[in-house]
Amino acid sequence: MDPIVFEESALNALRHAREHFLRHLRGITEEQTEHKPCRDCKSIRETVAHLVVVDVAAAESLRKGQAPDFGRLEAPTGSLDELLRRLMESHASVLAAMAEALKKSGSHGDVCAFGEWCHPCEATSLLASEDYYHAGQVAAIRMATDPGWDYYRSVYGD
Repeated sequence: MDPIVFEESALNALRHAREHFLRHLRGITEEQTEHKPCRDCKSIRETVAHLVVVDVAAAESLRKGQAPDFGRLEAPTGSLDELLRRLMESHASVLAAMAEALKKSGSHGDVCAFGEWCHPCEATSLLASEDYYHAGQVAAIRMATDPGWDYYRSVYGD
């Protein structure tokens, strides 16, 4: 596969995963933002803040070729709008770091995702899985707090 096509496919997969997550947030209420289904679960606000940290760690790992130092990373605070702005910035950083890593590795070399050296397809899957996993968490909160919420229409459209 052409390295440019390969790179764009990987970046598009990461963009798609994040867009999928963000579709789950459309129309949420403040109450839903703070709801925790159980003590050990994250609220939607905490989940968004967590994804910012994950993005920072992923970009660091891709750039440095080593496991990120999660101990020094703190979850940001603020309103959901502020956190979403940070999330857009942090995701742009991941995309840039992935593009750099792919240029260095080509379509057949390995890249470092969270300290794990793996084929770029595996790294893309690993990074995207965060968005899909947390989309499920948001969906569960939305369904629990609004039984009338139409998951399929809200996330996938008409």
